[in-house]
Amino acid sequence: MNLRFQILGLGLVGLVVALLVGGIGWVNTTRLASDFHQSVDMGSALQSSQEADMMHDAIRGDVLLALVGATNADAKQIEESQKDLAAHAETFTKALQAITELPVAPEIKALVAETLPLVKTYTDAGQAVIQAAKGDAAAAQALVPEFQKQFAALESTWPIRATRLKKPPRRTR
Repeated sequence: MNLRFQILGLGLVGLVVALLVGGIGWVNTTRLASDFHQSVDMGSALQSSQEADMMHDAIRGDVLLALVGATNADAKQIEESQKDLAAHAETFTKALQAITELPVAPEIKALVAETLPLVKTYTDAGQAVIQAAKGDAAAAQALVPEFQKQFAALESTWPIRATRLKKPPRRTR
């Protein structure tokens, strides 16, 4: 072999090594970008989940405010609690729906779909207590056990749902 072929051969080896290193770098960068986007999406889902959890507690506070208003015969307080409950229920539902609009795992979307009817039942029970509080404190108090039952049903499943949001789905290769 003459010197010219040796230099060309070394140049080709260098080119192959450079392409190999570049390819590995490109693959790793692509995976990192994908993982980053998945992390951002899961963070958004978790944030929406936490907002929904806050609304869960806020609705309970709205019902308690209505009960205090009924006990004190304060119609203004009951009206305020009714407005707040409507706003909190809307925020609750929107926070959960925001999760379904994110590119999250189908399992998470299914959990949200299972949760939405519980939220509706819970908010309806809260509205029933507030509506009853407008007329009679005793009638409102009589509806509290059902409201508490709905609160507990949603509360008992919420940590499980939030935990699943914290665990990113495994990448399939």
